Amino acid sequence: MRATKRLPDRYVRYEAFKPATLKKVSLLLNAATVVLFVVAYPLFIALASALRPGFVARVASRLSFDPVRMLEMVAAILAFFAVHEMIHGAILWFFTRERPILRVSLRGACVEVATSYLPRNALLVTSLTPVCLLSLAGVGFLLLVPPELLSLLVLLLAANAGGSAADLAGSFFVSLFPASAYLSTRGDIYLDRPVLATPEQEAKLAWKVRLRSFLERAVAKLD
Repeated sequence: MRATKRLPDRYVRYEAFKPATLKKVSLLLNAATVVLFVVAYPLFIALASALRPGFVARVASRLSFDPVRMLEMVAAILAFFAVHEMIHGAILWFFTRERPILRVSLRGACVEVATSYLPRNALLVTSLTPVCLLSLAGVGFLLLVPPELLSLLVLLLAANAGGSAADLAGSFFVSLFPASAYLSTRGDIYLDRPVLATPEQEAKLAWKVRLRSFLERAVAKLD
């Protein structure tokens, strides 16, 4: 399956989940961002300490408030997030050959394409590649960067993990749909009209349908 600008006539919109639903869960996703950062930061500190002995001691010896250093850290995090979104955009362009659009709001930043629909698996690749690629690259750089940059790199890795909360949550939800589903980057979901399934196929999909319905009911209670 490939991205398309025109869906086959047999596809129908999935009405149980609409783009407006994303607004309902934005506060929860923001909270998840903080929680994921808090969890990821000590884990990356432990990893850096294992790869570069003495890392924690060096950080402790340099703990002090330095306005210039704080500004440098904020600039580095913003640049890191810009790279994160650029990876999203590059993959979207690869799948759709359509110029991506960057949207920035109080809920965060996202990259969209205006007229294309992506197959489920293509959207999963688009959503998960930045966090996976940057995390793997960052872990590799833990072995290479000078000692004075280790603490900044650990912070960037944790920020990348926390900032990917929406990507991870959205990917998990999207994975509960059939591989034949098409999705827009605005949150619309389109499914192939139901066809006769074998008992084995129905059993395989049943748990996903039940879990998806549970999540949809939980979000509906936010009204």
